[in-house]
Amino acid sequence: MSENFEIFDRPTFDFEERPTEGTWDADLLRRGCPHPFQSSAFADQYPQLVSTAAYQPRRLYIGSSGTQIGQCLVAISRRKTVQWLYGPVVDAPHMASYGAIVEALLKYLAAQGVRAVDFASTQVAYGNKAPTIGPFPGCYAAETCFVDLDPTIEDILRSCDSSVRKNARKCAEAGVSVEFTSDVSAVPEYLALLSDFRKRLGFPMPPFHPTASSMRRFAGESTAMEIAFARVGGVAVAAMGYVVFGSVVTEIAAAESADYVKLKLPANDLIKISAIERFKKRGTKFYDITGGKKEGISSKEQAIRRFKQKFGKESADYYCIEQRYLTSGSLAHQFQVAALRTTRVVGRLLLPKA
Repeated sequence: MSENFEIFDRPTFDFEERPTEGTWDADLLRRGCPHPFQSSAFADQYPQLVSTAAYQPRRLYIGSSGTQIGQCLVAISRRKTVQWLYGPVVDAPHMASYGAIVEALLKYLAAQGVRAVDFASTQVAYGNKAPTIGPFPGCYAAETCFVDLDPTIEDILRSCDSSVRKNARKCAEAGVSVEFTSDVSAVPEYLALLSDFRKRLGFPMPPFHPTASSMRRFAGESTAMEIAFARVGGVAVAAMGYVVFGSVVTEIAAAESADYVKLKLPANDLIKISAIERFKKRGTKFYDITGGKKEGISSKEQAIRRFKQKFGKESADYYCIEQRYLTSGSLAHQFQVAALRTTRVVGRLLLPKA
């Protein structure tokens, strides 16, 4: 089914849902460097992320004047709220109309009965000017830190903070080793480390992290999921999940053992350096260290941002939409407020604040 939506005197955009995977990933990859959270592998994870909300993925193709110009993977809950991450993904010649495309998408979703956006984030334009949207209520600017993997590994390492290289040498001298695996047999060890780490922090388990099912689903032609372990004497002291789609790799769900701080070995630095080297050799273009809100962040979030910037000074802007109501009327508004307050929003949990 396809429907047209025109925003004032700007171009008309139409949206068509494709219920099956088809050529979704191949079409996305032709559009540049889409984030892994727009892939079909991630779409299949949505129903498992928040059982109370029962999100179901929808693959939307975007057209204009009879030409396909973009795509957006969205997820609609049984409460008729929507979220999406790092989309729409739009062809370069149409980036100037990005704000109008987002507005048309919101109008299309409202016409489908969607009452509110609980969380959404726009496409990340690695190394390019960010597409702009808004401003409107519930919209704010964010940024992600990333490493451009195009330079030589020597130049990449030189661009890192000197403390990173020092920490890597310290770990190597202490016998810290880093191993990467996509074998599902490694999942129980990782989950035990992650669960213990999150409990000590007082946090629930993250909604998206390496599991046996997610690793199997991401084992595809253009997607991959791996776990990196840092070990001392064969014992894991730190771990990091990685998910790859095309030319972008991003970190997910870091974990540390209870002895990590006492060891005084910055194994997380060694994991990142090892991952940069590994994914560069595999032809990946961008290593996304993740990010968050640009303004109004806490001192702790600022410290996290500074840590990430040790590995690369480059950042890419994007925008987030949060608690944007799409329908009017007192009863509908009350429903929306209740839904947004009680839904455990996947998007906010997947996108760290810094």
